Amino acid sequence: YFSTKNGGEFQFLTVFDSDESTRNIVIAVAAVVFVIGQLLNFAVFYRLGNNGVFYGIKIGHKIEWVTGFPFNVISHPQYVGAWMSILAFFLVFRYPYPDWFVLPLLEGVYYVIGAIYEA
Repeated sequence: YFSTKNGGEFQFLTVFDSDESTRNIVIAVAAVVFVIGQLLNFAVFYRLGNNGVFYGIKIGHKIEWVTGFPFNVISHPQYVGAWMSILAFFLVFRYPYPDWFVLPLLEGVYYVIGAIYEA
């Protein structure tokens, strides 16, 4: 429990404060989402290397066009992978609250805008 300025108390909840069956399901879903997201991120780094991931082409590095996994599955795998990791984090640490999806949704909007401007 945390104290507020007016002396009241509020409880900070996480999925770990849920009943056991809900907790296990949410953590399992979050783990799968996180692993898939990180797999996408690692695959992007593997395919493009540091220069490709960090816009080396903009400063003169020659980067080969990649069409294999993960680029043959989705067009912006690093954005999707990062967003999936954020979603998994909020599932575990914010889930019982009804607004648990708000920040991941907002982050998703930012990534969509970034993908549009990057194209």
